[in-house]
Amino acid sequence: MTFIKKLQNYLIKRITYQKQIRLNQRNIYILPTRQGMAFSMLLFLLLVSGINFNNSLIYFLTFLLVSITLSTMFYAHKSLHGLTVYTTDGKDSYCGDYTNPQLNIEIPKTKQWFPLSLSIEYQGTRHIINCYQQAQVSITLRIKATKRGYLKLPVIILSTIFPLGFFRAWSNLKLHNTTIIYPQPIPCQYQAKTQLQNHKQNKITPLIMDNEDFYGLDNYVYGQSLKKIHWKSTAKHQQWMSKLFEQKTGQQQFSFDINQLTSLPNIESKLSCLSYLLIQAEKNKQLYSLKSDKTFIPSGSGKQHLKKCMRLLALHSAT
Repeated sequence: MTFIKKLQNYLIKRITYQKQIRLNQRNIYILPTRQGMAFSMLLFLLLVSGINFNNSLIYFLTFLLVSITLSTMFYAHKSLHGLTVYTTDGKDSYCGDYTNPQLNIEIPKTKQWFPLSLSIEYQGTRHIINCYQQAQVSITLRIKATKRGYLKLPVIILSTIFPLGFFRAWSNLKLHNTTIIYPQPIPCQYQAKTQLQNHKQNKITPLIMDNEDFYGLDNYVYGQSLKKIHWKSTAKHQQWMSKLFEQKTGQQQFSFDINQLTSLPNIESKLSCLSYLLIQAEKNKQLYSLKSDKTFIPSGSGKQHLKKCMRLLALHSAT
């Protein structure tokens, strides 16, 4: 491992995750590039030649080039100083898939008058952004999700070699992101609790559903949609009341419970199994509910209902 890599690993360990990072002298680092080192050797040879031949013209050229080099170091650092960096959420994805959060860079007015060339590196990917007279630039990242829950972004390196490439200024960024990663669906077998209406007896079972006939009122249960609250009755009885709807006869509903998957070895395999079963139930346009340790999602269907169930699985704690 080279000295630069060791230094980079040491600097990364010192920083913590933040929602928004403003670059300043505390988090910007600068070192000469290979071209800068070669140019420094050339300046040293010029200085030795000037001393050896006692030539004032060589002295003048050497000190002029040194002043230009120091100016490039100053402007390389100044290019990053004052920038504000943050991310916006991408689309919820499944573990093992790619998601696309957005990296945003706010540029102060004092830096909008000259062109900036910024490099963004993460997971072996590199993007070059050229900015001129722009208050903000955005770039879409392509991150592979490897773990369920909130997306953990890799370390992002924002750097520049502006203006002449003699010095590289960079900053290591650890940014929070709230994109949710669902458990990876894995086919499995699970005997879910089912309920089926008896068409011959013409019974009606009150259930909280969408797009059904109104049946009556009941006490509000935590976890139900706010759209189901009957506000007039709530105000009248001084307690939360929810609307009930009747289920169509002959329609089957599934009740999934995380704690009932005792045959699977660990919590991750249980969540992956439930993720698969929920997707299958939604594809078959069946009603389904989901229960965890502390939360219960009533029976329903549709994209929003599936999303709510998937988020519950993604954020489920293993403890």
